[in-house]
Amino acid sequence: MGTFTELAVHCNQFSIVNLHRDHQAATEHRASKAISVVQKRQQRGQAEAQKAHALLEESQVRREAKLSGHQFAAYDLETAVKLSKAVLNVLRADETLTYSKILELKEELSALEDELDEVKRRVEEASCQHGQILLVLQGSAQTA
Repeated sequence: MGTFTELAVHCNQFSIVNLHRDHQAATEHRASKAISVVQKRQQRGQAEAQKAHALLEESQVRREAKLSGHQFAAYDLETAVKLSKAVLNVLRADETLTYSKILELKEELSALEDELDEVKRRVEEASCQHGQILLVLQGSAQTA
């Protein structure tokens, strides 16, 4: 036997593989992951829009306060409440955005890990096929 006997023996364990069924399942899994990644991106986009709206609101409250002649240290109670609420909304939106980014990146990482697993499986299959070819060639060389 040649150097790749362990590959040939290992390849024989794949006899229960149904290529059509497994390919279909893998295709569905990849599509499902792709949809999930897109959904996470959309959620991040919504979070970015919420933050932009919150920043706009904060900016408008600050502009209104300056137009009415108030200095930062001398805001009236109503202006102080509006501004603190606007700042709080910006910070909450920023928190939501950061969390959305994390979820999106986790989903992308999971999809990439699945893709790597699939590529590793294909490399293993190609290695098995290569080993089987070498065994056939070695066997035909010994009988010749």
